Amino acid sequence: MRSASAPRYILLIMATLRQLAHAQALARLGSFRLAARELHLSQPALTRSIRALEEAFGVALFDRGPDGVAPTAFGEMFLRKSQTILLQHGDLVRDIRLMAGLQKGGLCVCAGPYPADVLVPRVAAALASAHPALAGKLRQGSWQEVSTQVLDRRADLGLAEISAAACDGRLQTEPLGQHRLFFYCRAGHPLLGMRELALEPVFGFPWVSTRLPGRMVEAVAGRRGAAGEVDPATGTWVPAWEVEMPATAKVIVAAGDGIGAAMLTQIEREVQEGTLAVLPYQPEWLRLDYGFVYLRERTLSPAARAFMDECRRAEAALAAREAALIERYGVCSAGGATVRPQA
Repeated sequence: MRSASAPRYILLIMATLRQLAHAQALARLGSFRLAARELHLSQPALTRSIRALEEAFGVALFDRGPDGVAPTAFGEMFLRKSQTILLQHGDLVRDIRLMAGLQKGGLCVCAGPYPADVLVPRVAAALASAHPALAGKLRQGSWQEVSTQVLDRRADLGLAEISAAACDGRLQTEPLGQHRLFFYCRAGHPLLGMRELALEPVFGFPWVSTRLPGRMVEAVAGRRGAAGEVDPATGTWVPAWEVEMPATAKVIVAAGDGIGAAMLTQIEREVQEGTLAVLPYQPEWLRLDYGFVYLRERTLSPAARAFMDECRRAEAALAAREAALIERYGVCSAGGATVRPQA
């Protein structure tokens, strides 16, 4: 028989968990006003919640000042421990629902720029059609942000460049797609008039792309030009124009002398229309290497596994399409591969 005090006990636990979340938001934003807005609380309600925590522990968790709010030494320790509690609680609830069959199939996927552009929309469409009860959330970020989202449990599954994630023991990675990238520019670009092309002249123009991962940096490190530069803090290479969406890069490249990098699938329509052109230079290091990223110690949900299975099917179709375009436009892989779009 259920104890009469059980509902009150459960409410007390949930109230404490809410207070932990309140403290995390306040520490991250440094302002009662901003934290209350994010938490959909009134500012007095948030103030009472934090004061109740401090009274329960008998110490000040935050210093209040004219420049905002900052955790005390007690607060910093409290925040570290409470973050772990919140993450473990989320995992506990999720795993119990999975075991009890109460979860219909909620899923959050965070994808890097390239898979988000060429793969994720058709995968999501196929899943939504095959599984009407599936509730999903799709996010896009840099390949660095994808790993962070997975580590913070804000995403169940990541799909992005895996070279850096594979070095993190907390993460499990699984390769999915490996594709050649092609430098492209606007029609009439000065580089298109060169009979032979190498990296040096390409490096003389601003590049428009995402950051290059560490595995590509060796090819461009130490070079001087308008293309971009290495970020010494992260070891990544930052282009002159850093963008998160390939579609944005195409607009910028078409309007000036910038250089982009894409799969042929991504620029096929613009090449056919004559607004963009593929540069006759494609180095071997310029490749995509993306795959799945997820927590090593966390059970994948049925929805995540269904998403991964659909990704594998869509990737096979994408690889076949890309191979057909490479054949159509003609690629010579000797040395720096030469690409010549056919008329």
